[in-house]
Amino acid sequence: MNLSTLDDPRWQTELDLLADTAAAMIISRGGVPAMSLALELLSAVPPDKPWPDGLKEYIEQTTVPTGVDWTRVRAAQDWFNSWGVLATASLFCASLPETYVIPGMAALLALSHQLTDHVTRRIVMTGQMLFDVMTPGAFALDGRAVQSLRRTRLMHGAIRVMLVNDTKNSKTPLVWTDKYGLPINQLELVYTLLTFSHVVLRSVRILGVVPEAEMEDAYNYAWNVAGQILGVQPELLPANAAEAEAAFERIKAARKRVGANDYQRALMQALEVCWKGQFAPLHVPFSVPTLHFLFETLLSDETRAILGVARPPALQTALSTALLPILEGTVHVVDATYRHLPPAAHIAAAVNHFFAVHITEVRDGGLYDTQRHMRAWAEQVSAAPSTRT
Repeated sequence: MNLSTLDDPRWQTELDLLADTAAAMIISRGGVPAMSLALELLSAVPPDKPWPDGLKEYIEQTTVPTGVDWTRVRAAQDWFNSWGVLATASLFCASLPETYVIPGMAALLALSHQLTDHVTRRIVMTGQMLFDVMTPGAFALDGRAVQSLRRTRLMHGAIRVMLVNDTKNSKTPLVWTDKYGLPINQLELVYTLLTFSHVVLRSVRILGVVPEAEMEDAYNYAWNVAGQILGVQPELLPANAAEAEAAFERIKAARKRVGANDYQRALMQALEVCWKGQFAPLHVPFSVPTLHFLFETLLSDETRAILGVARPPALQTALSTALLPILEGTVHVVDATYRHLPPAAHIAAAVNHFFAVHITEVRDGGLYDTQRHMRAWAEQVSAAPSTRT
């Protein structure tokens, strides 16, 4: 991948013709209700209802790319099955915040109410896509990964149609400015994809687990496969983990120069409200230190400043004297291995419990087995020193 390709301004106006054409047809013939039905039909439990015009054609054209190295994909999925507890924490406390740093993406999420009025739903959908892609065998014909990616891609198309074309059937008028380019453009798509691949790997390293270079490349490769199903142009996909890191930082630096907006901090506030809602009333006072501990661990000082993330007072005191025992009881992990892990392990376990188990309510052969993940993590941490990049 030639990183200078990312500097071409055309990527800020190039969208996804396939998804946009399907979304426009569905909405023009059946309105927003038809689009809602189309998205339901692409869910894990589709309703027994007639398909809207255009959906079948969209599905037939949204397929897994040819020539996929399934050995590398399966290796990435197996790795996730061991370290998924970290990926869950990274999604909520690193991947999502990193998307808010891009002004246009923050504006889009705010205008479409995806992370203000419907915070939990959006987080669940994002987390579910992560789990679906990382489930072994999920890329089979009409498998969970393919369906989840099709759904996300079509939803992107619907948002673009309603924003750009000002669809009269939209329940809420959405106003878009060309200051940020076109919404959910190719540059934003690949950046978002990198929050699932590079940012997760970056977070894992910060938390003390250092994957082998071959495994990092396999994880990046698996998400490249997902990216092509999502409609990302192949020439924008990084060839390996090192290119993924460079591409992420290049896009982030360029888009930050557009200038911050009020949406970024509003989204972080909504994220915090959602997080606090997962705690019982008695434990709510400890929820903010929990969240900010991971923000401080996984995000850079500059990123936290852009997003208005302030360090709560007496953070370490709250963690060491009161919070950790509560979390230990909440996730029901009492074995000796867990007790000797660093504080970040306890916090990650809590995030995994609340969002991978409590909300999504999915059980997949140990994919969300917190205790097993913690024991595996303890072995890896003891063998490799923590590194922050």
